[in-house]
Amino acid sequence: MLIQPDDESAAFFDAMKNQGFEYLLSSEDTGTGDQIHSSGTSTEWWVTFFKPSRVSPANDIPAGFLADDRSNHDDYERVPWAFAFRSSNNKLDFVLISVHLMPDAGNSDRRKHELDAISAWINAHNQSEKDFIILGDMNIEDKEELDEATPQGYQSLNDECRKTNTLMTPNKGRSYDHVMYNVASTEGEIDTQFDLHVIDVIDVMKSFWTSSDPYPGDPYDHNLFKQYYSDHHPVVFKMVTLSQDDD
Repeated sequence: MLIQPDDESAAFFDAMKNQGFEYLLSSEDTGTGDQIHSSGTSTEWWVTFFKPSRVSPANDIPAGFLADDRSNHDDYERVPWAFAFRSSNNKLDFVLISVHLMPDAGNSDRRKHELDAISAWINAHNQSEKDFIILGDMNIEDKEELDEATPQGYQSLNDECRKTNTLMTPNKGRSYDHVMYNVASTEGEIDTQFDLHVIDVIDVMKSFWTSSDPYPGDPYDHNLFKQYYSDHHPVVFKMVTLSQDDD
């Protein structure tokens, strides 16, 4: 598989490395159509950046793609990837399942199907590990859909459905991004007293703008801003290091 390098992506990875991060990258890309292994926007790669002083990859618990076929899958628009980590003190291990569910308001049934498929995969792989966290762009439209789509036994840290996309028009704000965890098995590892925090990327990045061109966040230019940064605000949550984790 030969993928042409992207200069902007490479620069981003280099910048993260300069800040002390390492990364895990999925073994290939995944997409909604029959054709993958593309350098275009029709497919996506999964990546997680981490500080090696805090966590390291855990090779003895479930990880990797949730399905063998990464293209045009019956259950997933983009086959999720599971990232397994262990804290540096060996007191916490966990699996982050990165998702990007099908967009658009008319596809709520498809998003629920995707989340149910992820939950079924977790149930089939939770013998040696209990702490599975589903997170990412779920394209969930509102509280009603969230309540309907959340797998049984799970809770979203964004249960208030705070807006996480950068569109500033009030009727365009959506609670797209969520962090879901199993209440029975993982609540002790999630700091539920720390409210999930949505970082205003438009406000934060203004002080870093060095170009002579006008900052695309003031006034806000949606198409231009997402080219430089993102059309989603980052979210922050905390995990707890326990004296004893699950086996």
